[in-house]
Amino acid sequence: MHIAIPAQAPVDEDGYLLHADDVVAQLVLASNNLETALVARGLDWTDVTRITVSTPHLAAVEAVIDVLATHLAESGAHPPISIVPAVLPHPAQAVAISASARACPPPSKGTP
Repeated sequence: MHIAIPAQAPVDEDGYLLHADDVVAQLVLASNNLETALVARGLDWTDVTRITVSTPHLAAVEAVIDVLATHLAESGAHPPISIVPAVLPHPAQAVAISASARACPPPSKGTP
């Protein structure tokens, strides 16, 4: 079974955009927020089967996507990463990151 993790933005706990127009810092923060969303579902990076980075700044994100790829590799994960053009809610927002992940079904209540 796969589940979709909704787009995570580079925002703090109160929902405020941080690192206006800093693509690298926003990519790191959004990926940290995605990791938090994974953990809340009992998952980690190794469960991720695809990542999508949405951005209005394709060239800028393509130039720094290795920051995300390196972080994933250090976690033992190597999912494909897609970068897609998008209009984001805040003019200073450079990225939003979503993922698909493998979710194991709960153990069945069978006979021991």
